[in-house]
Amino acid sequence: MLKQLCIFLIVFSVLCLGGQKVLLAKSKIEKKEIKWYHSFEKGLKMAKKKNKPLMVDFEAKWCIWCKRLDATTYKNPEVIALSKKFIPVKIDCDVDKTTPNQYAVRGLPTIIFMDTDSQVIHQVVGYRGPEDFITEMKKALASTKGDDK
Repeated sequence: MLKQLCIFLIVFSVLCLGGQKVLLAKSKIEKKEIKWYHSFEKGLKMAKKKNKPLMVDFEAKWCIWCKRLDATTYKNPEVIALSKKFIPVKIDCDVDKTTPNQYAVRGLPTIIFMDTDSQVIHQVVGYRGPEDFITEMKKALASTKGDDK
């Protein structure tokens, strides 16, 4: 009887520890997200350092479609993976009024893809679901392929 109890406790312990590993792995997956810069200047500096294009999301806290973009599109695993090819920057248009004016942002959300010289290479105005946004990201990347940088 004691031997069976010991075997049960060992099996139970292994299963519990294995379950913890699964839960830890799942929590790591769920924490995957786009790593945003919240300063255009810092994002541009990093884009030049890493020689990657910028993906600049112009938003505002009151913008419903901006919130939907954050809640759906930017949570998509393929969008997150593809975002690693860019330097992602979020600009709150109520805080930074200069940068949106510089790029003639008139509607929110507006996502502008730029090269390392801060020249616009592609622009998206309005909400896009994950599949459409992935297409837009790929268009932006295709526009940078011919650069001699």
